Amino acid sequence: MKEEQTQNKIESLLQPSKEKLILVIAILGMWAILGLLFIFYGYIPTWRLWRIPALSPFFFDFRLIPGMVQTLRMGLDPTVTNPGDPIGRIFNYPRIWYLLAYTNLSQSDTLWVGILLIILFFVAVMLFPGKLKKLDILLMMLVLFSPAAMLLYERANVDLFIFFLCALAVAVSEAAVITSVVIVLFAAVLKLFPFFGMGMFLFKEKRVFLWLLIPSTIVFIFYLLVTSHNVQASWSLTQRGNDISYGANVVVAHFKHDIRFISKQWITDKASIPTIFSNISYAAALLIALVSLWIGLQARQRLTTLSQRNLNAFWMGGAIYVGTFLLGNNWDYRLAFLVLIVPQVSEWIHQSTGRQRGAMILTMSLIVVSCWYMMYSSFVTEAYRDYSFIFDELVDWSLFAALAYLLAASVPEWFRPLFTTQPKFLVRNSS
Repeated sequence: MKEEQTQNKIESLLQPSKEKLILVIAILGMWAILGLLFIFYGYIPTWRLWRIPALSPFFFDFRLIPGMVQTLRMGLDPTVTNPGDPIGRIFNYPRIWYLLAYTNLSQSDTLWVGILLIILFFVAVMLFPGKLKKLDILLMMLVLFSPAAMLLYERANVDLFIFFLCALAVAVSEAAVITSVVIVLFAAVLKLFPFFGMGMFLFKEKRVFLWLLIPSTIVFIFYLLVTSHNVQASWSLTQRGNDISYGANVVVAHFKHDIRFISKQWITDKASIPTIFSNISYAAALLIALVSLWIGLQARQRLTTLSQRNLNAFWMGGAIYVGTFLLGNNWDYRLAFLVLIVPQVSEWIHQSTGRQRGAMILTMSLIVVSCWYMMYSSFVTEAYRDYSFIFDELVDWSLFAALAYLLAASVPEWFRPLFTTQPKFLVRNSS
């Protein structure tokens, strides 16, 4: 019986619904339009239509990888000096990426590898959703072709591959849970932050979830300890944005000069000023997260789902946003992971009524507005640019609180009594 159920789940994954076919056609149609624009309007001008600060040479972020390989072949350490990179950027990824030095990867491979990464990203987008409605497709397209996501494609950042792994883990989570766990761990080894997605396996019963979580956590912590020097170096070397970014420390990074000027009158140690305000912002984010999670756990009615895979995708995408927000500064291209959230939030919009529905509509609106920041901010004059930034920060922080609440409000029935004294609730959850 179990084998038959697994086979049915695999078949449902491989046999697309009518809505998925519409999604595929919409994506291919949009890329056909982009291809024509690249040919007849120009490569750089096309990206600028989305207000993307396009860089040359193309697929600039990915070039850090073959640059690292080339530097290692020279016998140099790319975390110290990296002449293989077009502008000498220091390599800031975990050392497992050094395994690529045993391949023939070079800068000349950038075009085909970058295109392959983008293809893998969209294959994952087509695979991960469970049940879809036509509105879901529109909302997903608004995220997939927003300036934030377009920045990801223009740079061919390796987050494209990380997304592929995360979405693949979601797609197989019901049919092959062990395989799904291994995929999440592999993604975490490559880029660390996907480990937040382990919360996705809450859909299993308590005993199974703990059997999945505890060994995975031990393996991940062991990996962090063994590579602690490299992880620390990667953390300190990572370039952090202060404008087209989201995270707990973005506002401090953006206004650091103003903060220094204002606070120097009452803080004598000028060097400690950024640290003090960064700690305040992290503490505020942690407090907001804890309060939002607690309120979500205390909610009288638990959020349910008609598609377990969509809920798993929500937990993956929501946990990654909340977790990376707490870590600090993240470039806006990582907002593309929010597409994982869309199908489930859209379902909740249809299911909910009253204030709850309004909250869901607000959450979806925050996702779209955050992803399109680069577009609407470009129409603001320089004199009002800071106001546009502050508005974006309010959107990002509100989305952070909303997703923390929804993550807690959608946990399974067995998890809630661990944090609340309220009675158990009737749960409707079919896949």
